[in-house]
Amino acid sequence: MGAPSADPAYRNSPGIVQGQGDHLLVCHAIRYDERDFTIVERDEKESSQKYHLENPYWKTFDPGVVPLLKGNKWN
Repeated sequence: MGAPSADPAYRNSPGIVQGQGDHLLVCHAIRYDERDFTIVERDEKESSQKYHLENPYWKTFDPGVVPLLKGNKWN
């Protein structure tokens, strides 16, 4: 997977950046290079994941991440 620029790819996806502000997340770490990416999230407790997935920002996060999971470039 190639990146369109030298800038970190997560800056191109507002949903990914918004996800860092979820108050129930203990950690939201993004690792990126020109070939791959990883998002690691650590919730306070198991039930936090339900809140996280129902958060309105998910509507912007999903469209930015799904193409990456399919091997497409960042938009």
